[in-house]
Amino acid sequence: MPKVFVPNKGGHPFDKAERYGELVYITEGWLPDRYGVNSMWRLAQNALQDSSSEDYIILTGLTTICVVCCCMFVAMHGRLNLLLHHERDEYKERTLVFGEKDIRM
Repeated sequence: MPKVFVPNKGGHPFDKAERYGELVYITEGWLPDRYGVNSMWRLAQNALQDSSSEDYIILTGLTTICVVCCCMFVAMHGRLNLLLHHERDEYKERTLVFGEKDIRM
């Protein structure tokens, strides 16, 4: 069963996302240092270490933690599976697949 990684467990429910997989919360509530990218990296690394290419990330919470999680997921799996919040607390699936030719310097 896939996992759904939630960068930050905020004040709204994520139960509708459970149909995509087991919810895994990376952080919860207020983040004490919104500029603490290194600590966010460590939290994401710990949470995503057992992730698979079938898992999802919900874009929610502080932009920085979302970016860190997404970058790490792409580096690990060469793809990014997102769940985007839509009407009536539903979610839309979007996937980006990256290959060597997609990366430009």
